[in-house]
Amino acid sequence: MGVIKIGIITIGNELLSGFTLDRNAAWIGQQLLAAGMKVDVHHTISDDFADIYDTLEYQWNEWECDHIIVTGGLGPTVDDITVSAFIAYFDDTEKFDRDYWDKLSERFKKLNFKMPNLNKNQAFKVKKGNMIPNKVGSA
Repeated sequence: MGVIKIGIITIGNELLSGFTLDRNAAWIGQQLLAAGMKVDVHHTISDDFADIYDTLEYQWNEWECDHIIVTGGLGPTVDDITVSAFIAYFDDTEKFDRDYWDKLSERFKKLNFKMPNLNKNQAFKVKKGNMIPNKVGSA
């Protein structure tokens, strides 16, 4: 078995505009280094269906990444289309995760926040992939 090639894709218009620093990619890179691995390629892209699709294609086929870590683009805003891009790219379907929705609703209730309807999109997940639980945020 050869060296594992790892790519990172960070998604978000706020990252490209300079309003938000990309701390996620730095943290991921540090965690991988601590585990004896390294990041081979990293792209920061906009919340755009074609950009997400094309960057996945580029990292899989041109860089021949074994693993791609994607972060961002999953917040409760209307421009977050990451899941739909993944569904198209991997020829998948989505399903509503009632268990996660209940946990998310409970988290908002404990914080005494009224959850907007837009947050419901955060409870949809792909059928083929594995979602990583987020114990801190809601995405």
